[in-house]
Amino acid sequence: MKATIIAKPKSHEVTPMGAVKVVIDFQYEKPIAFPKGVPPLPTQPFTITAFVGSKQWKKVEPTLADPEDKLILDGQFAVDPALGLVLHCTNASSLKLQRAGKETPAAEPKAESGA
Repeated sequence: MKATIIAKPKSHEVTPMGAVKVVIDFQYEKPIAFPKGVPPLPTQPFTITAFVGSKQWKKVEPTLADPEDKLILDGQFAVDPALGLVLHCTNASSLKLQRAGKETPAAEPKAESGA
């Protein structure tokens, strides 16, 4: 199941395989209206563990120092008997990194030299 998490991690550590294990205490920020008969989302925080590749982690790790920035983790959810809900990341970014990428002007076309 594809998913995207936008959150500030609680902790992180490098695993023996080289990936980074990120622990997130997640809580829904605002209620979502569901069709009649569908139960509401949990109100208590719950833990999500995400595994991020080391190359992607190097790109987003500096953003953890900014209290206003949050990680954006895309990937596939799975349930692990020991860890619970786990996100296997295929892409990692942050809100500010994405904004900065959108604000970067397009590259100017290079002039070709004629002979």
